[in-house]
Amino acid sequence: MSKPVSATAIGAFVMGALALLVVGVLLLTRGEFGKDRPRYVLYFDGSVAGLDIGAPVQFRGVSIGKVVTVQIDMHGNHRLDIPVVIEFQPEQVHLHGDASLGAGLLRQLIAEGLRAKLVTQSMITGKLAIELNLYPDASPVTPRADTPYPEIPTLPSDFAEVTATIRSLTRKLNALPLDAYAASISRILRRVEDLTNSSELDGIAKEIRRAVANLDRLLESAAKNIDPALRELRVASEKTSMVMQTIDSTVKHVDAQVEPLSGKAQQALASLDATLRSGRQAMRTLQATVAEDSPLSADLGYTLREIAEAAKSLRTLTDYLSEHPEAILSGRR
Repeated sequence: MSKPVSATAIGAFVMGALALLVVGVLLLTRGEFGKDRPRYVLYFDGSVAGLDIGAPVQFRGVSIGKVVTVQIDMHGNHRLDIPVVIEFQPEQVHLHGDASLGAGLLRQLIAEGLRAKLVTQSMITGKLAIELNLYPDASPVTPRADTPYPEIPTLPSDFAEVTATIRSLTRKLNALPLDAYAASISRILRRVEDLTNSSELDGIAKEIRRAVANLDRLLESAAKNIDPALRELRVASEKTSMVMQTIDSTVKHVDAQVEPLSGKAQQALASLDATLRSGRQAMRTLQATVAEDSPLSADLGYTLREIAEAAKSLRTLTDYLSEHPEAILSGRR
């Protein structure tokens, strides 16, 4: 007959099992049990295939949290959302001063460009992770109001952007009249082939070669003749310069001679004009003493008119020489 089991032994076994369970939970949770871990929600427009629960959440390569849930939300207007809930590990983020991982800090970071993006962990497995970073050029967004947790805006992944670009290019290529382009290219190639096989092309090539040969000979002849022509032009230029210097010297000499001669001529003409005026006055005096009806009076009147005309011509000549003294040598033009 077996002995009855001791209640003390049963109690000790149960307590040991509970202790092992607590230790196991603590080991599995790595001491996170009971800690306050802030959660945030992300909404991605594209596929999240490869994003598993427990996938890392990184900020510039530093692990700061993990993915908690990935689910589908269906709305009454047949709109589907894929909310991804992430959980931060506060011990991975060292805050200074009064800063805390609250809503205020999140709003500030979002205003500065905080965005979430799906990135590939491994090209072999296709597993995804979530990368947080600051994008100052990101467009402003308005967070949703009916979210269970504070929302962090998202950006399309690099793979999604490449896929969208390929799709856009494919649509543009499909819209092009490729058949018409192919037919046009085929016609051009046939024409090129016909021209290549044409006998006229050989004649054109020969004409081009002859023209090039003539041009070479012309350039060679020009190169031989240009040096003598340049030397003759240089000699002619030097002779022209010497002639201009001689003319300039002659003009200066003539100017030096004309000015004194012009002054003397003007003095002589002025003296002659004064003499004519005196003679005219004397003739008038003599005419006044002679009877008006005598022949002598008529002769005196005629002589007086001649003296007046001579004085007028003399004044005209004097004025012209004052303006053109060089006329003494060259004559009046």
